[in-house]
Amino acid sequence: MLNWFRRKRATEAPSERPVRETRPDVTPPPADAGSEQTTQQKKRRRRGSRGGRNRRKPAGAATTAATEDKPKAEEKKQPERKPAQRQRSSGGRQQQRRRQPARRPPLPKAKRELLVSVDVGEQRVAVLEDDRAAEVYLERPERRSIAGNIYKGTVDNVLPGMEAAFIEIGLEKNGFLYVDEIVTPELEGRGGRKIQDLLKRNQEILVQAVKDPMKSKGARLTTEISLPGRFVVFVPSGEGLGVSRRLDDDERIRLRDIVKAVAPKKGGVIVRTAAEGASAEDVERDLVFLQRLWKSIEAKTEKAKAPALVYQEAELPLRVTRDLFTDDFEKALVDDERTFKRIVGYLKKTSPHMVDRVIRHREKTPLFEQTGVEDAIRST
Repeated sequence: MLNWFRRKRATEAPSERPVRETRPDVTPPPADAGSEQTTQQKKRRRRGSRGGRNRRKPAGAATTAATEDKPKAEEKKQPERKPAQRQRSSGGRQQQRRRQPARRPPLPKAKRELLVSVDVGEQRVAVLEDDRAAEVYLERPERRSIAGNIYKGTVDNVLPGMEAAFIEIGLEKNGFLYVDEIVTPELEGRGGRKIQDLLKRNQEILVQAVKDPMKSKGARLTTEISLPGRFVVFVPSGEGLGVSRRLDDDERIRLRDIVKAVAPKKGGVIVRTAAEGASAEDVERDLVFLQRLWKSIEAKTEKAKAPALVYQEAELPLRVTRDLFTDDFEKALVDDERTFKRIVGYLKKTSPHMVDRVIRHREKTPLFEQTGVEDAIRST
């Protein structure tokens, strides 16, 4: 019996035998301690998973809870800024920024003078601003511009495909007239806007040069005749009244009322920018002068045989005096006797108060050299 018990114990698996701890420094914990620790861990996990007191709350949750617990009175202390308030504040800042820079005072008007120098080979006109050359104009007799000249011409050829016609005006090359430039009422009444309905070959017609001839092209022409004066432009075949848009509204109204009182029954009138500050007498005097000029052109046209020049635009000194020499000029110096008399005679008819400002230059030193304009021309 004892032998059987020993054999059976010897055949038992090593894993089934009890194992003893041999490390002297480690004392195995009692069975009770291990079970208690495991139980406490389970309890803690159970509490944390169910939201106990010791549970750590995330930052977002804490913020949400804090805001939920705050009373409504605290929320009113820090109201949210609305987009409309931002727009108002940004607009206010922009207005402050715009108001910050101070306006610069207007610059003083420049001292302006007109110089007219006439020689055998050329005519020159200069505009001085504060004793410095600002503008210089030059014209030679052989290259004199024909823009503004009025001719009694003859229709040489009509081109229906181009809606234009060639007009013989007595120059080397025939002038060119587009159908859109035919504005005479008599021609428009013939029906349609086709060139062949308005003009016929060998027909006599009164035209004005708009552009000078260039290379192989002839001068560009128009049938709408316009006569420029100092303050107004008279259009014999036109209608109505126009005022330059460069003028202020108050000045435009004033000049419009003046012209309405003196405007002719036939023809249109355009008030120029140079009429700013002009009196009613000045405007009326200028308009009367242009009406007399037109009557003389009509009389010459009836007697002339086409092609012929019936009116020639003034020379450079007189044109510049008419268009530029206004009240803001202190004086005009002229070194030629004939040109001096022509300018004075023109101003007596149009602007008598400006005659005293025209001075005859009689010194030995040439006018352009004395004023430094000659050096300015050479340096350019």
